Amino acid sequence: MTGSTPSTCLRRVQNLKNSGVLSKCVYLADPKKVGRGLKAIITVVTTGHGSQMGQALKTKLRKEPAVSEAYGVAGEMDIAVICNFENMEDYQQMCERLFYDDPHIVRYSTLFVVETYKQETAISPKQGG
Repeated sequence: MTGSTPSTCLRRVQNLKNSGVLSKCVYLADPKKVGRGLKAIITVVTTGHGSQMGQALKTKLRKEPAVSEAYGVAGEMDIAVICNFENMEDYQQMCERLFYDDPHIVRYSTLFVVETYKQETAISPKQGG
């Protein structure tokens, strides 16, 4: 309960959208109920950060149905990808499509999620000033 009228809440949400604080409104599907219950985090090491190599892989990642999130990261890995698969065969086929024939991929490593301790989409505002 917010203690505000529906019209006030709607106006506040619209103001947050207009100011750019809210970028999207989404509904989250239960991966198991849509047949993609196998969740994996894949980290990728590439040969470098060249624009041609980067753009081709970014395009493939954006088009891949199993990929829900993909990030360029700093550190030991270059890319982190979060995916939801139907099963191991689906995982294997995606890896073949994205990684096997790409000469810019040095290696990839997969972590399969067996338990979820926290999964939030909300971003808490910073505390204090």
